[in-house]
Amino acid sequence: MRPSPARLIRLVPRSSVSGAKKFVPALDQRPIVKPPTLIETMQARQQAAGSNWPANIRIEPVVRREDFKGVPKKTRAQLLAMMRET
Repeated sequence: MRPSPARLIRLVPRSSVSGAKKFVPALDQRPIVKPPTLIETMQARQQAAGSNWPANIRIEPVVRREDFKGVPKKTRAQLLAMMRET
């Protein structure tokens, strides 16, 4: 027979608990360092391997919207296609 949830709870009077002080942990003083992204890791491996890098693994550069801010819409698609490796 299983006990009910009410049987599992044990109430403790406040008088039996000594010193209700709050524990505030010290803030972490280490600088926040972002881990390298997968693309950065793969690019580092590609540079380290040099000509031994397999031809079937291609890493395309990261293209952000800000990079093409002043480029007309018609030429954007052409530029993106030229940047991709084939």
